[in-house]
Amino acid sequence: MIPRYCLLRRPAVSHYKRYQTPVSRANRRYYRTIVLGVMAMAALVWVAMDQFGISRQEMTGLFLGVVLVAVLVVLCAGVIALLWVTLRKWVRRDQG
Repeated sequence: MIPRYCLLRRPAVSHYKRYQTPVSRANRRYYRTIVLGVMAMAALVWVAMDQFGISRQEMTGLFLGVVLVAVLVVLCAGVIALLWVTLRKWVRRDQG
């Protein structure tokens, strides 16, 4: 005879849980990491402005500079990827 605790039981599922999308532990960690990262960056900006006396205009200028550099890096990566794909197509066309 099989003990009762070894038998598989069907979990009771309510209608509410049936239509609710489950949030996995990995998703919760991902969102928690993003929230903690944003909060840490906000704390760094606050410390820079409060403790070191950096003005709001300077912080705005630095932020815009960072955004501009990030956009330039993305554009350069796009141009290099486009050149790479184009050169591969040309080389394959010449070979075959």
